[in-house]
Amino acid sequence: MSWLLRKRFLKWFLITLFVVLASTAFEIFYSRHVIFKESQAAYDEITKHLDETDPGWRWEDLLAARKDVPDEKNCYTLQKEIMAIYPRKFDVAKGFARDNFDLENGLVDHHAPEPERYRTLPAPLPFEVLDWAGGYLGNREKAIQLARAMADRPEGRHPIQYNYDLLETNIQTVSDTRAINFFLEWDVRIQVHNRRFELAVRDMKAIHNLARSNEQDPLIICMLIRLALNVRQAQLTQEILAEATSKDADLRTIQNLFEEDLTENIFAQALRFERGFIWTMLRRIAEQDESANNRIKSLPLEGFAGLNYRPYSLGDQARLLEVFENCLDISNLPIDLVFDNANKYSEWFDSVVTKKTDYNRMRFLLTRVYAPNFKRLAFAYLRWIAQLRTAIIGVACERYRLTKGKWPENLDDLVPQFLSESFEDPFTGQPMVYKKVVDGIILYSVGENQIDDGGDVLPKVEKKLSDPSPENANVINPTDIGFRLWNPELRGKAPSK
Repeated sequence: MSWLLRKRFLKWFLITLFVVLASTAFEIFYSRHVIFKESQAAYDEITKHLDETDPGWRWEDLLAARKDVPDEKNCYTLQKEIMAIYPRKFDVAKGFARDNFDLENGLVDHHAPEPERYRTLPAPLPFEVLDWAGGYLGNREKAIQLARAMADRPEGRHPIQYNYDLLETNIQTVSDTRAINFFLEWDVRIQVHNRRFELAVRDMKAIHNLARSNEQDPLIICMLIRLALNVRQAQLTQEILAEATSKDADLRTIQNLFEEDLTENIFAQALRFERGFIWTMLRRIAEQDESANNRIKSLPLEGFAGLNYRPYSLGDQARLLEVFENCLDISNLPIDLVFDNANKYSEWFDSVVTKKTDYNRMRFLLTRVYAPNFKRLAFAYLRWIAQLRTAIIGVACERYRLTKGKWPENLDDLVPQFLSESFEDPFTGQPMVYKKVVDGIILYSVGENQIDDGGDVLPKVEKKLSDPSPENANVINPTDIGFRLWNPELRGKAPSK
């Protein structure tokens, strides 16, 4: 009797187990089916919307729209010649370490003195720095001649070979522009010291074209390199006018360069280009492309849903496209609205995409990995605008002083003869701050902290008591973003204590 009961119990146990397993399997497959259908619907909706509102947004169309630039007009062709003269000596064991290049024969001397450590504007560079710069540039005369010729080549295109994993795409030629910019900056300083302003202005035009040479491939990282070169150029203009006085024609040329940069929304261009690139990579994952799938093998797949990413793939793509769409919408707003909306976007992204649940972790896995850090990028873009706007106003003020013999009473005095329009602070939407001080004028934006720090636009150097040498001093970055001009009689002289 007990044997019979045990047999019946085992029978019903197995039947129950089968039913439970069968219903669980059905629920899993059905839920995967539902997830896939929802993902497909979201994907179809966003791609249809983009096809209607932003034709040409797909990666194939973006690549086809790039302009071919013949070698004789291509700024990159000159860069290629320069890099052939000064090739890298690369040690694979060191990777891309800062000291992994030949320092004696290469373009960049990583032991070069940093000007802000050796002088406080408007003081000139000390003899030991000028002596180093003379030797450094004297050994690179051929490179300087080729780099100056970039002033006549406003177009450019780099030979970027795109890999469907963004992290493996080689943009080394774009990164090399920083090395060429390095010695062009030093040549500007030497030419200004020697009062050869025509060569200094030609160098400035070359830097301008060098920064724009990657405009056919405006990935976000390429945009950031361009922003960095432009900011350095604006700061270099401040150095020029701290040491000497130039002619109106030269100043007008420099002002035109900065104004030309501000005519384009390079931030929106970069986001649009990056969106097409990343979307193509995720699409290949959805299509089970083996080389693209290798990208997700190292990603953290948490929770039960992590057993298979496939049902979420199209929905993940849809969310990423939505994220980029939101970023593009903000980047195309009037500049004074970008700051507040970038903060709001960051809050939305954290609440919708990065919410910490197992379901959300899988659902937006690659969106979290590849979505741009929009708030940081937007702030970098606004800092760039603030720096260029204050440089434009500063050069216009200098031109006004040359013509009128005095500084303008306010910025309205510059329009329309010296400035086509008055510029606002991109962080506040208010007019740029203009201060007349005893030794000159200061123009500035309050920056992302939106606090007026009184025109703190120059770096400060604090020497250590234990080691007062300039190379070991602490450099404190300014808290405002702006441009400083000194009265002509004080230029090239050490500031009074």
